[in-house]
Amino acid sequence: TLNYRHEPLDRDIVLLRSVGELPAELAGAHRMVGSMFASPTNGWDRLQPRSLRVIEVAGDHLSMMSEPHVADVAMKLAAALATAEIIDEVRQ
Repeated sequence: TLNYRHEPLDRDIVLLRSVGELPAELAGAHRMVGSMFASPTNGWDRLQPRSLRVIEVAGDHLSMMSEPHVADVAMKLAAALATAEIIDEVRQ
């Protein structure tokens, strides 16, 4: 698993990235496996997508999907999906 290298992605990516620090209980494991948690794109830019949009959401890696932060995630996800639909219509 650690040696797997993904092929470039010919698609747009939207990353919902938490603004909070990575919780201490996860940081060691992320460092051990070499994850890109400290990167502004969490390493998604390495997949060479057509476009990469990073949207910051409230909370940290563990709390972003819990109240009260999940409301921010839901609002920003809905806006990103609406934008994606408009972009798809324009491309067609």
